[in-house]
Amino acid sequence: VGLDRAPAMLAIARQKVARLSAETQRRIEIIEGDMRSFTLGRRFDLITIPFRAFLHLLTSEDQRQALGCIREHLSDDGRLIFNVFDPRLDIIAAHFGSLGTAVKKQSEFVHPDTGHRVLVWDSRQYDPGRQMLESYFIFEELDDEGKVIAKTYSPLILRYVYRYEMQYLLELCGYRVEALYGDFQRGPFRYGGEQIWVARRAAEKP
Repeated sequence: VGLDRAPAMLAIARQKVARLSAETQRRIEIIEGDMRSFTLGRRFDLITIPFRAFLHLLTSEDQRQALGCIREHLSDDGRLIFNVFDPRLDIIAAHFGSLGTAVKKQSEFVHPDTGHRVLVWDSRQYDPGRQMLESYFIFEELDDEGKVIAKTYSPLILRYVYRYEMQYLLELCGYRVEALYGDFQRGPFRYGGEQIWVARRAAEKP
């Protein structure tokens, strides 16, 4: 079962599912819903929140609601696994106030449909008081002569969380932390890397 609140993301997921075998398609269900308030009427042994999607929850109330809703959908010994980035103070300081307004080139890639180069620029600003990261992405598609023929603008707002803040949230919302890894090879947690959490549904909420 895959759940997302964005119709565009669900459409992409359904396109990918359509390319799978009929047997695999029968086992996959795509649902539009909000991680803070979904109701599926069943429980699962494993729920994952991939690619830092937890950071789209912009308030403490949103975070608690999502963790509570997910807990209700876990089996008695079910696990929640998700990842977020670990905030680095040097990066926050470098993108705070007026320093965060500069537009910088981040990367480039080849457009899968047109074959053109696409340059990715972004402006990034941290607000330490609210633990918010506001990014503004600009995608420039270039023709064969290097001229810009299309631009796409995309804002992104995240609320970052610190290691012990996340641990407290999990415990507060009825989870028992089983492991915290620093990478996807189950390496140890290291400051400034990934926070990859493995938490089990506790028998009782505190």
